[in-house]
Amino acid sequence: MNMKKTATSVAGALLCLFFEDSKDECKKKGRLPKLAEHSQQMRRRLKCRVLLTGLVLATGIFTSPNAVAQQAVEKHTAVLLGERLPSILWEKPFVVYQNGKYHTESLSKYKGKIIILEFWSSSCSGCLKGFPKINALQKQYPDRLKVFTVNTGGLRETIEKIEHAYSLLDKDTRSLPSIVNDRLLRTLFPFRVLSSCAWIKPDGSFYAFTPSEMVNEHNIDQVIAAEMILEERREKVRAKRNKASDEK
Repeated sequence: MNMKKTATSVAGALLCLFFEDSKDECKKKGRLPKLAEHSQQMRRRLKCRVLLTGLVLATGIFTSPNAVAQQAVEKHTAVLLGERLPSILWEKPFVVYQNGKYHTESLSKYKGKIIILEFWSSSCSGCLKGFPKINALQKQYPDRLKVFTVNTGGLRETIEKIEHAYSLLDKDTRSLPSIVNDRLLRTLFPFRVLSSCAWIKPDGSFYAFTPSEMVNEHNIDQVIAAEMILEERREKVRAKRNKASDEK
């Protein structure tokens, strides 16, 4: 608080200096300031402007933390199919509701798995009915799959509604983690219908956007099989490169 007061005082002093004029002196002399004096004033004003700009940037006087966070989200656009996801998605600590408690975690620890994000709201009864199925699939593929439900909030959504909706689920399904009150994922994956699911491949690329009905054993097995084939090819390429390197 004291730092901000000091910074504001300095900014005010710089502003006064910046707007300082020699009108009185000119009136007394009945003429305009000499060119040399005018140039000196302009140099002083330019220096003050640079100092003031640096002060604002350094202290963030006119930028709130919420505005900075909003700017970080706005600079990203929707991810296209096949594109690698931006680093902010892996690094951001998301707020997660699970088993009646909140914690934060990033998606980076699940890189190398299939990640499925299902978008929902507390008013979507169909979403809630489908949660036991995707929770069962996550337990069926513990080393290959990670599922998060995602509640991006909204004008009518509240934490109380989210908690109440989860309380209606059976005890086992309440362990399904839900990312709450998040705008970044909605920006990266703009959905039109609730219960839409974004599929992220183990290599960190956006694979598909499907309805929740398509999150099933058959489709998960297909993705796993395709990844295994790709990994075999990568291994062969690495082996050839190593062999060529050894021969040299």
